[in-house]
Amino acid sequence: MRHWRRFWEAHDTARRAPQSLHEIYDQSAFRHFLALERRRAERRGRSLVLLLVEIAPLPQGHRAAGTIESTIFGVLEQCVRESDFVGWYTTARIAGAVLVQGGTPPSQDVCHAIGKRVTTMLKVRLPADFATGVRVLTLAAEREEEHG
Repeated sequence: MRHWRRFWEAHDTARRAPQSLHEIYDQSAFRHFLALERRRAERRGRSLVLLLVEIAPLPQGHRAAGTIESTIFGVLEQCVRESDFVGWYTTARIAGAVLVQGGTPPSQDVCHAIGKRVTTMLKVRLPADFATGVRVLTLAAEREEEHG
């Protein structure tokens, strides 16, 4: 009888949705994958969107640091697809997401809308006194970075 209980417990665990669909990369891994995706985009004539969330410095020993970081990455994960990735652009200072695009770079209006959506979600989920800055950069093949 006990073996059935273990079977169902394992079955239930396997059926639960994962806590996070994306791995959150550390700075070196994030920048490594960003460089790989940028070269791939250049070869294929595609573009990338680099979404950056700058985190205001927290006072030394602030207890909410882990909660704030997990909230920010939770928001980023809601704004990306399976083919995109998230991580630290700059450890504990700038969180990032890379959104792989097609052959035509997104317009400035689209980049602005992405930034506004992330900013709005952050304002709702973070403490009112906590400041973040959101930047959306288009990394287009054969062009310099364009700010949106």
